[in-house]
Amino acid sequence: MSFVQVLLYVAVVAAILGVPEAMRVWRLRPVVEALRGLGAQPRRQGNAVSASLRGAVVTYELRPGERRAPDLTVCSALLPAGVPGFELELRPQTPREARHIEQGRAIDVELGDAGFDDRFVVEAAPVHLARSLLDAPLRAALLRFFPCKVALAGRELRFEKMDFVRRPAEVQRLTDALLSLGARMTTIGQDVDPARGMDPPAAVGAPVGATAVQTEIAALHAARARRRAFRARRMAIAVGVGAVLGLIGYRFGCAPSTHH
Repeated sequence: MSFVQVLLYVAVVAAILGVPEAMRVWRLRPVVEALRGLGAQPRRQGNAVSASLRGAVVTYELRPGERRAPDLTVCSALLPAGVPGFELELRPQTPREARHIEQGRAIDVELGDAGFDDRFVVEAAPVHLARSLLDAPLRAALLRFFPCKVALAGRELRFEKMDFVRRPAEVQRLTDALLSLGARMTTIGQDVDPARGMDPPAAVGAPVGATAVQTEIAALHAARARRRAFRARRMAIAVGVGAVLGLIGYRFGCAPSTHH
């Protein structure tokens, strides 16, 4: 192999390896610009950009789809400590979700907003806090990105949408909505203790007893446990049916021919 051929080979390999990185830089550039516009100093790593904003660590990821998987936007905020015993998950309302709710495998908190309630399942506890946190401006912001999911897991508040949200104005709107929800959770969480059931009256109305709060959280956990068990049974049935069909196909395929 000549020197020129070696150089050409190296150039081709470098170009192939460099294309994915160049695509990531191009894809995330609007996100970086948007976060800078909010006063942050974003740092890019792989498919994600992270920054410190309003007391929270924000990570904004644009995950490209592979094969049949669609593109995915994930925006998460790591909140300060102080959101004790609060459960929240918002996801699109579907016929399957409706069956889960009807059969006790999910809980849906009605917020009194028909446009929102018809589109989202609000699985949350304590219920009165969810109704206070998900006010009209936040509901309007989430409807703008529908269909999407929002969930609180420990200290991480996480948004997911099966599409790229990368226009600077939309990135800022999404980040602001998530941080606003996180800030309100933290503020209320500093004054709420499910063991006492005390809430700041100015923020969420009259105090709710500890027993009622604990009952709501226990009911939500039980519904989620039933949903997990239901999915496990469906998976086991699907695997069993697949195994039986495979065995039948194998036996018929291996049966000796009766034709001569």
